[in-house]
Amino acid sequence: MEGTIWGAEALSSREAAAYCGRTWQWLIQGYKDWGIPVQRVGGQLVFLKADLDKFMANRSSQARPHP
Repeated sequence: MEGTIWGAEALSSREAAAYCGRTWQWLIQGYKDWGIPVQRVGGQLVFLKADLDKFMANRSSQARPHP
């Protein structure tokens, strides 16, 4: 999302889904149900790479069983 205050660190919903390796529908469901961090800018959803990285790391660590 060039031209935003975040520059290359900001992703549209479709770019963010590709960045996470998931579908666009998964990302939107995650935003609504699981609390994926998102910013609203002019009615558009804007995902920050750093926030997505933290969310994905927390999600993968929770999925692992602890011995």
